[in-house]
Amino acid sequence: MHPFEPVAARKQEEEGREGHAPQTTLNFDARVYRPVLEDQDKRFEGIFVVAVKLRLVRMGKKKQPTYRIVAAESRRARSGAFLEILGTYEPRGLSAAEPETVTKVDNEKVLRWLEQGAQPTERVAKLLQTSGALDMFAAAKAEKVASE
Repeated sequence: MHPFEPVAARKQEEEGREGHAPQTTLNFDARVYRPVLEDQDKRFEGIFVVAVKLRLVRMGKKKQPTYRIVAAESRRARSGAFLEILGTYEPRGLSAAEPETVTKVDNEKVLRWLEQGAQPTERVAKLLQTSGALDMFAAAKAEKVASE
């Protein structure tokens, strides 16, 4: 006799069914009637510390990539959920007539994330170097150390 059969039998009587309960009902009962912790709702309270990376998310069409520079949790997928969009990077340019790469970065947002401890990937670090965000961060960090 299975330990959850009385529960399944009671469900059958309530619903007016006869015969054996299907296996899915037994599994469902096993999940539902498992003991639940009392403090389960409190586990999501407070401030969480997560590793944040500044990285690229691929966008665009096939063989015509454009990228977003985003702040995302390090455990998320490459093109998964992100916290904030910080800029764009178009390695192929705007069109065939203008093949120069285009990088648009919001340096204030990037600076705020870097101050909070976000780590840029190698490629994003190069892009931030060209936009001047890393220089601004280094200057702000040196100024903070000098003031202390």
